[in-house]
Amino acid sequence: MPQNRPFSMAALALALTSSVALGQAARPEAAGSHPAAVCKVVEGAGVAGVYDVRAFGAAGDGKTIDSPAINKAIETAAAAVVGTVLLPAGTYLSYSIRLKSNITLYLDSGAKLLAANRAIHGGEGFDSPEDIGEVARYQDFGHSHWHNALI
Repeated sequence: MPQNRPFSMAALALALTSSVALGQAARPEAAGSHPAAVCKVVEGAGVAGVYDVRAFGAAGDGKTIDSPAINKAIETAAAAVVGTVLLPAGTYLSYSIRLKSNITLYLDSGAKLLAANRAIHGGEGFDSPEDIGEVARYQDFGHSHWHNALI
C-alpha cells in the first residue's frame, strides 16, 4: 500500500515513462466501433489517505474514458489536503488529468495511463490550452501550454 511521502518530479517522470503508453493511440477493437463510453463518476472515499480511482467509477478496461473518475479522486484527495490517488492494475483511457499540490499519483504494477484520441474515442477531448498573452510571441506553442496535456 503506498504511503504519503514526498514525490519528486523525477520520480513522477520515471513512473510515467514506465507506465504511460507513449506515442500509441488506443484503437477500437473492431472497425466501425462506436466512440468510447465515459465512466460514471460516483462519490468515493479514501481509506487511510489512499483514493482508489475505481471507487470513483474508473473502469480501467482501456475502452472507457476514465479521466472524470481520476479527476474526481484527485479533487477528493486535495480536499483532504494530502493523499495518494491509486490507479490499480488496468488500462485507464484518459483525457486531461488535473493534478493538485500535495497529491501523489501512484500507478500500481500493471497500471497503464493511455491517452485517448478524440477522433477515435469521442468525448470532450483534452483541456484547451490556456491563454499566455504576449509571451506566446517568444516561445513555440508547446513550451508554455500545460492545460492541453495528459498530465
